[in-house]
Amino acid sequence: MLVEKDREKRIPYVAGTFYPEEKAVLEDYLRSTLQRAEDELLINQKKNSERDSLSKSKIKAIMLPHAGYIYSGYVAAHGFAALRLSKNFHKVNKVVLLGDSHRDYLKKATAASYGKWETPLGDIDTYSFAEQGNDIDINSEIHDYEHILEVHIPFIQTINQQIKINPILMGDNPTDLTKVILNEDDDNTIILLSTDMSHYLDAKSASKKDRMSIEAILEYNFDYFRNHENTVCSKSSLEVLLRYAKRKNLKPRLVKYSHSGEISGDNTKVVGYSLSLIHISEPTDRTRSRMPSSA
Repeated sequence: MLVEKDREKRIPYVAGTFYPEEKAVLEDYLRSTLQRAEDELLINQKKNSERDSLSKSKIKAIMLPHAGYIYSGYVAAHGFAALRLSKNFHKVNKVVLLGDSHRDYLKKATAASYGKWETPLGDIDTYSFAEQGNDIDINSEIHDYEHILEVHIPFIQTINQQIKINPILMGDNPTDLTKVILNEDDDNTIILLSTDMSHYLDAKSASKKDRMSIEAILEYNFDYFRNHENTVCSKSSLEVLLRYAKRKNLKPRLVKYSHSGEISGDNTKVVGYSLSLIHISEPTDRTRSRMPSSA
């Protein structure tokens, strides 16, 4: 295991670009966006005659996009609003943050030695797995210039300031990390997977391709992502999540899908954004929520 001297705090890298760096502006955005998302979730819940009641659901994992807030913040907010409404939210005090690095090839899953991560809202404490052995390297520098996990932290701080995070950039050892997560799993922990969907296709092609990826997610089919290009940008992390969900008999559910063209107005080259929740499954009920027909 690669080890380095402990560093006290990770400084924000994309504050002011991906999300507001002024505390008051960021707080206002998060508060209003989470409320809008929660209102939409409750309206949709009523339409479904309480079939998908979040207050009765135990959410164990969330798959969220990681673009700038102007593009994907509203989709991401649905995940945190859903967690806030869930049956088990009051128990959650640890979040495993997973994502593939945009900048570096990693052989192993890689954590950092920071005791805290800083955002404009203040500091958030980190924690490590008790028994991660040689399956996780430690390299803070890898995390310094990567946005894939950072963008979710202000949302986490807003819904619960007491939550601790375990940020991990994935390598080529999804099976090893899945075992570590399963061994460390408890009722107080959820997994947050950070990934966007297809990149730079026209809107119609992107929606079609993303539909196939979402179907693969709903079927726990991680082989699909090994064999197809331009699906998601966190393939290794997604494999961890799907292996975990399958082993724990959890049921995936698509909650929201969007793409960047819906914000920019440019549908010639878009990035897809989806939100999936992974629930504790009822043995006889596997709820599958599909993409809206307009997508």
